[in-house]
Amino acid sequence: MQSMDYVRITDAASAKIKEILSKEGSSDAFGRVSIGQGGGCGCSGPGYEMSLEKEAQVQDIVGESNGVKLLLKSNETDALRGAEIDYETNITRSGFKITNPNAKTESKTESSHGGCGCGH
Repeated sequence: MQSMDYVRITDAASAKIKEILSKEGSSDAFGRVSIGQGGGCGCSGPGYEMSLEKEAQVQDIVGESNGVKLLLKSNETDALRGAEIDYETNITRSGFKITNPNAKTESKTESSHGGCGCGH
């Protein structure tokens, strides 16, 4: 499998994804990263979605980063180019964080909009 040139997965995120795959009994599954429907609140940047899938679709770009098999929709590769997926744990939260140099602001995979006034 070729290296994923669009999205990079950190060591912490790779370990967590592999742990999840092991618990699900799906060690051969792919991780899908996509831009969320609606793109989140305009003042907090785009929203992202992560999911597990058993097989690739025809339009998918397939690759690997840090030992994790990834799927991206071919029409989202430019928007995700250079993005990094990390897993962070601190006193207030734990979860995946996607940092994308193409977005105006960082967005977390959870639904927190950090004081955005748009009602989300």
